[in-house]
Amino acid sequence: MDRFLCFLIYILAAASRSSEALSHLGIGSFQKWEPGQKLRILLVGYNGARNTGSDVRVVAIARQIKELFGEDNVHITVMAMDESTMEGYFDDDVELLTFSSLFPLPLFRACSSHHASILCEG
Repeated sequence: MDRFLCFLIYILAAASRSSEALSHLGIGSFQKWEPGQKLRILLVGYNGARNTGSDVRVVAIARQIKELFGEDNVHITVMAMDESTMEGYFDDDVELLTFSSLFPLPLFRACSSHHASILCEG
């Protein structure tokens, strides 16, 4: 099952390269990054499922991205199974995006609406 999910995520990541064309079909959205605009970064992982190690890792990654690019230059979104388990982990400017275990289409839509996606799992 894990291999199937890995393959599915790989296919979704490859399909997100076509998000501009697919957005015309209403499947996703597309917004090209322009200088002066905040870089929209999506952190993808098994977050908010009461796995403290995964949650701490994604918090550290979000902080490092802010330090690298500057808080005013990035908008960070974190995909979370349950937002309530992650309360207090992030600064107020980090957006939490809830998703269910049936994630392929929500994952694709989230990837296509961000300029970059980072997989935050070991």
